[in-house]
Order: sequence, then structure tokens, then C-alpha cells
Amino acid sequence: MPTRIDLQRYKKTYPFLRREPRIVFTSTSEPTLAATIETAIQSFGGSDTISYSLTKSFSTTPTVTITPLGTTANFNVFISQITSTSGGNPYVVQIKASVANSDSIHIHAIEVTA
Repeated sequence: MPTRIDLQRYKKTYPFLRREPRIVFTSTSEPTLAATIETAIQSFGGSDTISYSLTKSFSTTPTVTITPLGTTANFNVFISQITSTSGGNPYVVQIKASVANSDSIHIHAIEVTA
């Protein structure tokens, strides 16, 4: 059974102004967590929409994060859709940009299972 600990009061110091509690859960038994992570770099190639198919096997829809690559990438990117084929794999991520460009983006897909 996890134990609830307030990290702000863990040292048993009580300052004049009390901070908001930072609650964490600890356990005496080893947790059995597993993570599936996939990363990729994809180029828009002069378009404002790309479609990327995830290659790893995910049991549920993964959490996907995208960011523009480079310091001169002055555009916004967002995920418009995450779909799966029959059977759940592979997942296809539809990514759109605010303007058509030929820059690249980082794609990170993560799934943590207990």
C-alpha cells in the first residue's frame, strides 16, 4: 500500500511562509511499470500536413508530443487526429502546421503501463 508523503514537510522544517504541499506516493514494494517510447523526426516537405505511422506496438492510444525542430522554426504545430487501423496497431498521427514549410518536427509517442 503506498504511503502519502508531503515533500515540502519531509525535512520537518517549518518556515514562516508555508508552501503548497507537493504530494508523492511511495511504496515498499517494487512497482512493475513498463514504458513503450517511440521517437522520430519528420519533415513537412513544403506542405502543412503530414501523416506519420507509429512503428511500435501500443496496447492503448499513446500520448503523442510534437515540437518544431531548430531555432529558426517559426510556426505552430498541432495534432489533428490519432487513429488506429483494425486491431489497434499501427496508430497513425495526423499533424498540421500553421503554415506550409519544409522544416522538420520531433515526434514523441509514450505509453506507460502498470
